[in-house]
Amino acid sequence: MSQLFARVVRQAIATFDRKNVASFNKNFSVLKQLVDQLTPCDINLNMDLTTDEAFSRVGKAPVTYVNLMEDEEFEFSVFILRSGFTMPLHDHPVMHGILKVMSGSAMIESFTKEEATGSAGQQLLYDPDAVRIEVVQDEPRLCTNNDESVVLTPTKRNYHEITAVGGVAAFFDILSPPYDSNIPFYGRRKCSYYRVIPRNGESGKRTLERIPPPRDFYCDRGNYEPPDFLRA
Repeated sequence: MSQLFARVVRQAIATFDRKNVASFNKNFSVLKQLVDQLTPCDINLNMDLTTDEAFSRVGKAPVTYVNLMEDEEFEFSVFILRSGFTMPLHDHPVMHGILKVMSGSAMIESFTKEEATGSAGQQLLYDPDAVRIEVVQDEPRLCTNNDESVVLTPTKRNYHEITAVGGVAAFFDILSPPYDSNIPFYGRRKCSYYRVIPRNGESGKRTLERIPPPRDFYCDRGNYEPPDFLRA
């Protein structure tokens, strides 16, 4: 059993428990520091899933999805991308997330929404009917298992695409709350996909236009043997 992974699970429970909202920022920072230390061995990831051979069979999806655990407040998962494949640009509506590369190299390109306010003056974090979204492009990051995790929040780096560079890449993901969870004011949220439109004369600023789910992006599921403490 990985003591570190058990600590990550306990810290995630404390972080995303709505009773602990007053200490959220401190708890989230501790959670990130723990995730920074994770290795494939800690989470009991089947490394056979991360080889070129695993993606060579006929009909294999370009992405393998491994569900580690999920409850109403958060989900843990691993995504394994075929060499050269890009997980298309997508959003994380009103979510916090932590992404840690487990093996290989991944280029992460993120975008942050320009601030927008509603009629009552509150900041609009998510508009399910928006077709175009004004954003600022963040500095791209090439990450390996030796790098710190990457963080997204409801207001920062909430749109991203991920490319496996130079071979198969696998990354561990925490998202809170999970997609489809029902949260106050915003309701249930779906994952949406986008294409990038540059804005003339505005360096670093882009427009994201919502598109249908790309046909070349689909996943199959990888087997997972959870540690004993997750079986309880």
